[in-house]
Amino acid sequence: MKSLLLVLAIGHAAAAGAQTGASSTLPGQIESSGASSTLQKQCGRFEVTSAWSRLAPPTAPVLAGYLTLANRGDETLVLSGARSASFERVELHSMSMDNGVMRMRKLERVEIEPGRTLELAPGGKHLMLIGPKRPFAAGERIPVELELCAGKPALRVELEVRGE
Repeated sequence: MKSLLLVLAIGHAAAAGAQTGASSTLPGQIESSGASSTLQKQCGRFEVTSAWSRLAPPTAPVLAGYLTLANRGDETLVLSGARSASFERVELHSMSMDNGVMRMRKLERVEIEPGRTLELAPGGKHLMLIGPKRPFAAGERIPVELELCAGKPALRVELEVRGE
């Protein structure tokens, strides 16, 4: 299983890319979408691993995105939204059982305390990718921008489409 790992506070190459305006997202990695070292200091350090989406039928109106976000910093991180040019919109959702019925609800934000990990996984919290602009094939990567710091540039992650 491929995973991605980025600790923002220590990214010489990422900082150099941000200073020059270069974008160098590799498959399965995060890009800071023009973020500077100032953004890294304001948002804190974190790791993102296992970013993926399950292969869906070509006419599916929604897909789901999953990843693990670990807060390695000293401040609470707030995931307040996401977006993708490949979809009409992206929302944060949670699923839970209520009297034997699975319920899904939209979340406005999710807080990740220092030293804690947020897992976006099937059957729980996830990214709801609504209105795909085209079908995706296994092995493709879906770019998604995560809003982790209010008023700051979003952080880009690529979800690997898996045929599981």
